[in-house]
Amino acid sequence: MRIIVIEDEKNTRKSLIGLIKQLDNSFDVIGEADNGLDGMMLIKTLRPDVVITDIVMPRIEGLDMIEQLGPSAENIHFLVISGYADFELAKRAVRLPVTDYLLKPITVEQLLKALKNIESQINRKTENTENEDSSEYSDITNYICKSIEKNFNKNLYLEDLAHELKITPEYAGNVFKKEYGQSFSAALGTRRISEAKKLLKSTNHKIYEVAFMSGYTDVQYFCRVFKKYTGMSATQYARRNAKTMP
Repeated sequence: MRIIVIEDEKNTRKSLIGLIKQLDNSFDVIGEADNGLDGMMLIKTLRPDVVITDIVMPRIEGLDMIEQLGPSAENIHFLVISGYADFELAKRAVRLPVTDYLLKPITVEQLLKALKNIESQINRKTENTENEDSSEYSDITNYICKSIEKNFNKNLYLEDLAHELKITPEYAGNVFKKEYGQSFSAALGTRRISEAKKLLKSTNHKIYEVAFMSGYTDVQYFCRVFKKYTGMSATQYARRNAKTMP
């Protein structure tokens, strides 16, 4: 389950991330932000399963961020945390696509229960989707998605996929972005960085080995992309996870 944490208090944010990592190996913190505006950009880029966000933050507050995301947040579960037992805030959160609302200080049991509840909802939706005869995506988008999943660690180009589909790259790219919400290059990058993070967390491979195994032949380019997606270098990510893993 891919998670983004948005919290302006650095110590609180780091503690929360460390706690999440120790709760369950299936919980993967893929990004963090200290304000609502940067958080909104991360959400649009990384398309997480879950966003844990504070309410009172600089630039854009948590509930305003969720509201401004609109339809692009349709399949995202928001877990709102707040230090204020304010009925009006809670009432507003209910009107937004907020899955759960927790008051600080959050206990380990509360956080685990909330995340496990979200995980169950995601699993049920996935099972229902797999059992449906029709897909929410066209044949073009399904083909591109399957190709990314199968060949993300190889040289993969939209032009080649379009040729296989017997359509133009422009048309393939437009259909994919309209339905999937990301460009082909962004979706491919997201999948590759997800694989790189998994390797950095669970293996002792060197950075250049992780880059190659994730589909990057240029290590410097991989390092730039990794930092763009996660907000930290691959080395920092590996060291942080080595320290916080149970």
